Amino acid sequence: MQSTLYYATPSSPQQRGSNENRNRKLRDWYPKGTSFKDVKQRQLDEVASKMNAMPLRQALDGKRPMVVFEQEYKAMQRYRRAYEKRKQRMLEERQNDEK
Repeated sequence: MQSTLYYATPSSPQQRGSNENRNRKLRDWYPKGTSFKDVKQRQLDEVASKMNAMPLRQALDGKRPMVVFEQEYKAMQRYRRAYEKRKQRMLEERQNDEK
């Protein structure tokens, strides 16, 4: 997955549109001024799960973050398996050459 890194000025929320949008969505569950002292981790995990199931229009071309993560993770696993096979094959060839 190709991505571009942008640096935003800390005091310029307009430079971080998707971040600000997600913060606004978070306020649907926890209004401004909410004390997180009494909020349980389980509750935060549920909200995070719900937010990750919501599509991001621009940042992920309308895809849901969880779906994109799963696609990238599977691709990474396929690459890792291919690398391990190639490494094993090279090891075996080296051992055969030494004999």
